[in-house]
Amino acid sequence: MKSLHLKIATVEGVIFDKDVASVYFVTEKGAMGILPRRLPIIAGLKKGPSIVKVNELSGWASFYVIRGGAISHKRNETIILAERCEKAADETAAKELVKQWRSNEA
Repeated sequence: MKSLHLKIATVEGVIFDKDVASVYFVTEKGAMGILPRRLPIIAGLKKGPSIVKVNELSGWASFYVIRGGAISHKRNETIILAERCEKAADETAAKELVKQWRSNEA
């Protein structure tokens, strides 16, 4: 199976660092995904809380809630640098965490 290397990091350290099948996230311009062998890209991530979906090589998906930052992809390596990041148990938990972060900002 084709893969790309994904690293998710904050100022506190590396949260995720391994090969994956694909990754989906929200930039300042809207939602997008990265598959193996994609052309290079650099983009700002959505300023508020948003969900990063990681499709693992095992076929399972994992979810992370991030706030702000940037994404860079080149030579089949994707790096997400976020202001804040927290792993969620599943997609429902990720959506609840986004709501919680938003309510804390208000």
